[in-house]
Amino acid sequence: MANYRSTGVWSGSEKGKGGVLSVSFSSNPDSPICLFDLQFDEVDALDSARNMQQLMLGLLDICPGAFYIEVGPLRYYTTYQVFPKRPGVGWMLYLPQAIVSEQLPEAAELLPVMEGEKQTGTIIVSVADTVFSADNPDHVEIANAIEIRLADQDLLPR
Repeated sequence: MANYRSTGVWSGSEKGKGGVLSVSFSSNPDSPICLFDLQFDEVDALDSARNMQQLMLGLLDICPGAFYIEVGPLRYYTTYQVFPKRPGVGWMLYLPQAIVSEQLPEAAELLPVMEGEKQTGTIIVSVADTVFSADNPDHVEIANAIEIRLADQDLLPR
């Protein structure tokens, strides 16, 4: 793959306040790929819903054809996610379609993603007043309810 690029950055911290970032992409028009993985521990700036949404919007600027973006603790996706072969909601989920509150009343917030005057996607927020925790049964219940509602409406990709 001549058009394939990958890079990674590690903060060097092994315990607390650290993170790792990796980005891989291919500009091959027949099979474009854009994979972004960010794992962090105790990075206070990313405990803000608004900061995380800004990060997601920045990723969409880099990879505008994103199929989905998941934001949440790894434990949610490995233990509590309803449909293991589909994207999970966790704290936030971007999908490349317009979704309105009538379709998803369980969501704490639906942030439209715009390209000019056209809505090209939606960031679905399960919990708005705090950081999502897989240890909080209420948070898990809300994320699960959103996943089920999305799947029932054929809005959750396979």
